[in-house]
Amino acid sequence: MEKYFVLFLYLSEKLNLLSKNPYMKSVTILKSVKLMACLTLTLLLTNCATKKDIEVNVLQINKIIPKNNVFIISTEDNQPFSIRGKNVSSQLIVLETPSSKITLEPKQDFDLVISANSNIKVKNSSDKDARVNMRIKDHTSKIISSLEEIK
Repeated sequence: MEKYFVLFLYLSEKLNLLSKNPYMKSVTILKSVKLMACLTLTLLLTNCATKKDIEVNVLQINKIIPKNNVFIISTEDNQPFSIRGKNVSSQLIVLETPSSKITLEPKQDFDLVISANSNIKVKNSSDKDARVNMRIKDHTSKIISSLEEIK
């Protein structure tokens, strides 16, 4: 931020020198130069202020899982992916992968890495609908999801 302020001061000083130059007879050119300097500074400051770490290949899912249903998530190419989320309902939810089974209390967070050729099943075996918020990242292809009744 400090370097942009120094750049602004430098440009302002140069513009003042140009305005005192007897060879600069055209006021239109001077105004154009000042306008360009202001636009350049604005673009630099805007770029600096709004630059953030943008996550690539992140899918946000806010899902209501009906009672006695399971929500299944996998990738089209069966590659590994990461999933982070939260049980935002007042119901118990069970996360099931081929290697583990985790029961989530209400308002509990989870963070899992799903291995290749696997999926994750989010089960709601309660008598009320449950809601879960998930962020799926580090996937290399399309996310496939389905909702099925628990048998």
